[in-house]
Amino acid sequence: MNRILILLAGFFLIAANCFAMKLEQPVEIGKVSFTPPGYFEIVGATSHNGTPFPQEYIKSSHLDTRKVQPIYNRGFAIFGSGSDAICLYYDSGEYRPTAGKNRIYAKFGDKNINNTIETGAGIPTHINLIKTDSGITFYLLLNIDESGLVGRTHTLLGKRSDGVFVKYFNTYDLKRQYFGRARDIFFSDYRIEGDTIIIGYQRRDSANSRFVDAGEFRFKWDESAQWFGVEQVIF
Repeated sequence: MNRILILLAGFFLIAANCFAMKLEQPVEIGKVSFTPPGYFEIVGATSHNGTPFPQEYIKSSHLDTRKVQPIYNRGFAIFGSGSDAICLYYDSGEYRPTAGKNRIYAKFGDKNINNTIETGAGIPTHINLIKTDSGITFYLLLNIDESGLVGRTHTLLGKRSDGVFVKYFNTYDLKRQYFGRARDIFFSDYRIEGDTIIIGYQRRDSANSRFVDAGEFRFKWDESAQWFGVEQVIF
């Protein structure tokens, strides 16, 4: 009897491993930046229809357009191709000094704007495609704050097999949940191992301003829940 139970346990363990989702390594498919004094830069889009900022605004801001990408006020861009493509609707509102009148947003998802998710666009945000061996495609938005005030944040979006876009996690919200308003915690690099996305975090030593690896968060895919679990590992 015990031998039968052991064999059954082994069978279910093997079966569980066979059906575990495998995530491919990420491929960057584009980049978008919303930068001061308030414009969007679109890099690597396979298709793009944008409204440029007024020339009067550009001249008054003394921007050296030879050193930056073309800048836009609002528009629609597609990154990637075929079934892996992700769309971006963006709008910076009225250009300065009246930007406060309209809401600034970046919405990623489907061509149908009702199937999009509003996210933050940073300085810059790298769009990474993560394919799987299932019917789900993931997009990891790596937002890099070059000022060093916030550091890196990661937003994971996904397109389910039914075509619906969902947001799985955002490390900016995670930071508040686990560390409150701590200003010495910064997320760092990420890696993929099997069905798990691993994102490290560092603590800044106030004495010498050095960054020390402090731990990591492991986002493991749960097949039954069709979602990612979260595990914190402290070094």
